[in-house]
Amino acid sequence: MAPFPLARKVVMSVRGRDNFDSLSDEFINKFDPKQRDIIIEAFLQTDYRTCGIQSLRPFQIECAVALKSGQDLICTAGCGTGKTLAMVLPMMLLDDKKLALTIVPLKLLQHNHVHARVSTICSCIPNGQRKLEAFEKYGIPSFVINKDTQYDPVIWKVCLFGI
Repeated sequence: MAPFPLARKVVMSVRGRDNFDSLSDEFINKFDPKQRDIIIEAFLQTDYRTCGIQSLRPFQIECAVALKSGQDLICTAGCGTGKTLAMVLPMMLLDDKKLALTIVPLKLLQHNHVHARVSTICSCIPNGQRKLEAFEKYGIPSFVINKDTQYDPVIWKVCLFGI
């Protein structure tokens, strides 16, 4: 039984639909109707962008609802629990022409995202700046800027106008 009725037929993978249907009434009832729309969109985006491979955990849903509703958020979760998806999910729900800035305090974490899972090198960014695959696999263009990034106005133009 679905946690709440859908106004229209929604196409989702079996895994995505099972995950959606498994949400408890207690969990769903703490959200208002507008926030429930965010939950549906979050499930649809995740299911579509991961081809049904990944499903959402409750804390990821709460993160998406909070950020999409304009609230500030601090999320603490253990290694391998899905913090990256919790961070990427609100970006998947952004309107076009919006920019999300994610600040990662550790260069080691940036290094792990970039060098452990390099997808492509962006030819439009000087010095072959590497993109983050963790974001890219969800269709979100991104790259790392830190103290090692050489100053170049092109980087800032890319930030303003997109990759």
